[in-house]
Amino acid sequence: GGSDASGYCHNCGKGYPAGARFCGGCGQPIN
Repeated sequence: GGSDASGYCHNCGKGYPAGARFCGGCGQPIN
């Protein structure tokens, strides 16, 4: 649950695009 300066969200140490489903947090989908 957090994004860096590049606009990527971090999920369990992995970077996902800002619109990714699991952008909400570690294993927690934003929807």
